[in-house]
Amino acid sequence: MIVAYALGGGRGHVTRVRALLDARGDPGPVTILASGPEALDPRVRGRAEVVVVPPAVGRDRVGLGRFVTELLWARQPTELVLDAFPAGILGELGPDTVPADVVVTHTARHLRWRAYAAQLVTVGPSLDVVHVLEPLDPDHDRYLRDRGGIRAPLALGLAAGPPLGPDGTELTEGDLWRDAARHDADGRPVPLWLVVHGGPDGEVDELLAYARSEARHEQVEPRLVLVAPARDRAPADALSVPVLDACPAAPLLGWADRVFTGGGFNAVREASVSGVEHRVLPFPRRFDDQYRRAARARSASEAVVPPAP
Repeated sequence: MIVAYALGGGRGHVTRVRALLDARGDPGPVTILASGPEALDPRVRGRAEVVVVPPAVGRDRVGLGRFVTELLWARQPTELVLDAFPAGILGELGPDTVPADVVVTHTARHLRWRAYAAQLVTVGPSLDVVHVLEPLDPDHDRYLRDRGGIRAPLALGLAAGPPLGPDGTELTEGDLWRDAARHDADGRPVPLWLVVHGGPDGEVDELLAYARSEARHEQVEPRLVLVAPARDRAPADALSVPVLDACPAAPLLGWADRVFTGGGFNAVREASVSGVEHRVLPFPRRFDDQYRRAARARSASEAVVPPAP
């Protein structure tokens, strides 16, 4: 059995863990340790069991370390997949957290290493296999080498399944258009632009404003659709933009002419793999350096990236 450590905000960590398991062809069983209830969505977790860390425990380094240790000893997995944070999100994982016979596989993405390392009070678990998914800060890379492990290449693909609505219904290209015309009055195709973001309402508003600004600048009238999880407040209502709650969102990219996303790892990777024209608007995060990732995306594909604040 595999236990996957996917703590962190939103769906991103669980999505990356599932992409790793899909790339390796792991059939399960899998238990995913997650931070929030959004991971319980069947579209997000797939066939995996999800254990959500209680909020109070998730804010306490000592309590969280005890929670993870007890879960590992109770489940007796053969492998621990440790996503993003080599010593846990709070630095709660120490050298003795993981039972000695458990293989530790780490998926490493770029971190704001100085901010993350400042909270470490001890070294994390020893690592057996390390998948480096993007360039790392030199000190981050040095830390991982000190923890051991074989560097193994890993190519993450797009989600294999179709996009699903909240009720599990398969979505099609027609759901992006609904009753909208695909051609203008002169018979020219209307471009389809997607804003794909699961972050806070304020960030969604910024991405929508960014897309509208580009449309004005280019003097085009695209079909603009927001792809985002259902939420209490719908920031698109005032802007008359249709909202589609689709998961996974990656299969939708093949139908779009342009996509606007934040600078999160999954969004940038999926847009790159799909080959869609991509615009990145990075946002500040505690440990994730979206600005550096967005700059790499611009260098690789000439995506338009606003300057960091």
